[in-house]
Amino acid sequence: MKLTKKQMIITGSVAGLLAVGGITFGVVNHNNTVHAQQVAEQKAADKKEADRKAEKALENKANTALLKAEQEDTSKNISDAKTAVEAVKNKKIKETGLKEIGAINARVKLENEAKAAVQVFQKAANDSSKNKAAHAAVDKLTNSYSKKLKDSLNKQIAASEAQAKASEAAKANTAAQSQNDASQSQNQATAGNDTSNYVSNGAVNQGTASANYGSANTSSSNTV
Repeated sequence: MKLTKKQMIITGSVAGLLAVGGITFGVVNHNNTVHAQQVAEQKAADKKEADRKAEKALENKANTALLKAEQEDTSKNISDAKTAVEAVKNKKIKETGLKEIGAINARVKLENEAKAAVQVFQKAANDSSKNKAAHAAVDKLTNSYSKKLKDSLNKQIAASEAQAKASEAAKANTAAQSQNDASQSQNQATAGNDTSNYVSNGAVNQGTASANYGSANTSSSNTV
């Protein structure tokens, strides 16, 4: 069947329209795909940035908690610091933080041992072995955050040592005074005995002299 010129023109126009429509659809579809990809990439970037900020906030919180635990090593502060560090996702930072907490716990142990040793010495300040133990325990406090406690404990030890020295001096004075009193008592007793003997001997001698005198007079009378 032969197409007329008019039919051929119409058919060509329709084909052209279909071709253009196909191209337009392809372009629109491609644009939609690109846009969707861009949106997905932007969402991923936004999430990554949000995660980065959240992690940074957790790290800052952990660092703040660790500093507080270092400066004031109470059980609560150390526990809070451990919780904050464990919330951090960065493995290296978390491991470093947990090691720091371990060091704080070790320091607290030494501080408690030093305080206990000083308390024991204070109750027995004259005991040289307890004095030595207290000094040894306090000398282990080498951390800069323990300096304030170390200075305080050394002052307490010095005060107990001074008290013990004063106590020993008082005991020595008391013993010397007792010895002096005993010597004086003994001397007084000896002097008393000497006086008594002197008086007794004098009386005896006087009695003997009187008797001899009386006897002599009797003899003289008989002679006359």
